Amino acid sequence: MPFFFTFWLNLTDKFVIKRKYLLSFIIGLAILIFLILFGFDYLNYRKAGGGFFLKISYLLFNNPYFFYLTSLFGIFCIIMLSTEDKKNLFMLALLVFGFSGSVIYQKYFEPMFVMILFLLINSTVISGFFKNKKNILIYYSYIFLYFISAILNDYIKVTSTIQY
Repeated sequence: MPFFFTFWLNLTDKFVIKRKYLLSFIIGLAILIFLILFGFDYLNYRKAGGGFFLKISYLLFNNPYFFYLTSLFGIFCIIMLSTEDKKNLFMLALLVFGFSGSVIYQKYFEPMFVMILFLLINSTVISGFFKNKKNILIYYSYIFLYFISAILNDYIKVTSTIQY
């Protein structure tokens, strides 16, 4: 999230919707609708976790709609990365389909995604990220808040009381 957040903040023509972004958004929306209707059956995996955004969605709104919105953003970002270089599509497909089983746990996926993003993905999002110190500060803030929320959740056990 912080990489794409800073990418959108640093765009010079923020209000101009480029055709490739619109097409990526439409494809991402179609994928999300397909996954909601046919692929995402979380009720069978409730005790397995759920990830940060699903838990926040149920904690704040008692429904999965915020999770669907953040999923759309994630799918859009993955499509955007895939369109920049064809090798990126291959690497991201390996990452998603490289996990055995029907559930991909965030605690395994996210660190591997960050490593692949830094080391193997050719993208203007990543190359432009390190050009500004403010971006790195945003990334450190994100990691710090993520760490604090994990510690608080471990002590207070907020997410163990969420009813799906």
